[in-house]
Amino acid sequence: VDGSKLFVTRPRTSIHPSMADRTAKPSRRAPTDGPAPKARRTAPKPKIHPCVADILPRGGASSGPGPATAAIALVASKRWAPTDMVFTVGFIDTPAPSIALQQRILSYMNRWSAYCAAEFVLKTDDPITARVRITLAPLNPRWKVTRLAGYWSYVGTEILDPKYAGEPTMALENIEENAEFYASAGLPDEYERVVCHEAGHTLGFAHEHMRKEIVAKLIPEKCYEYYAMGGWSKDMVDAQVLTPLDPESLWATDIDTSSIMCYQVDGSLTTDGIDIPGGLKIDRVDAMLAGAIYPKVRF
Repeated sequence: VDGSKLFVTRPRTSIHPSMADRTAKPSRRAPTDGPAPKARRTAPKPKIHPCVADILPRGGASSGPGPATAAIALVASKRWAPTDMVFTVGFIDTPAPSIALQQRILSYMNRWSAYCAAEFVLKTDDPITARVRITLAPLNPRWKVTRLAGYWSYVGTEILDPKYAGEPTMALENIEENAEFYASAGLPDEYERVVCHEAGHTLGFAHEHMRKEIVAKLIPEKCYEYYAMGGWSKDMVDAQVLTPLDPESLWATDIDTSSIMCYQVDGSLTTDGIDIPGGLKIDRVDAMLAGAIYPKVRF
């Protein structure tokens, strides 16, 4: 898969990264987000998080609204037409997950609908023809283009590319098991952290932590060492953490480090030693930008 087109989501494990996508081991850059780690049987170490966790709540890392001037970033070329905001969603694994699980995931995707015109609609008949195609299973050798496990999503209108026909546009590997485990450990809602993030990619939103202002604060060698603990290769770290997005390709204002689209980054990886909190849910600034770009009512 063309790495420039995928956003791998942070894995969540005891080691952070988007690692996030936290339970899986990253391989190469895929759609946006990344491998999801398999649920661990012991609680994750609190000191290392990452998008990995985006997981361990740290002061200010949660849901609180950011400054009114902040905003997440939308990849302008991947933006949807405001009149084309209904997304059919199909779960393409065999056997299919329970309807209850499908509906649960759909409900989290539709948290964006409270703020913008997007609507995600379940398609149970012939799900492989849905616009958004989700797999919850580990890496499937049947996929010819997308060969990446974990949590990830293609960005915006990329999901319409004919070369991805019949293959997933989003992966939520083992999310049910992971969510149960993290809930039992008293950690934030994994569905909210991951599903809202991946649905944000589907709407065209990029990784906030890859804005040049944040990347400039990261210490590459420390990042390689840190994310390697979660199985990330140097190439994966370069692609998902250390390569800044081209500001000319974005619609955005100031940085929002509490955005649902931002990985949590430990202060040990930054030049100023200050944690980048990351987001665990759609914050006020996310909601404002989504509503401005995809307004619910058009005059």
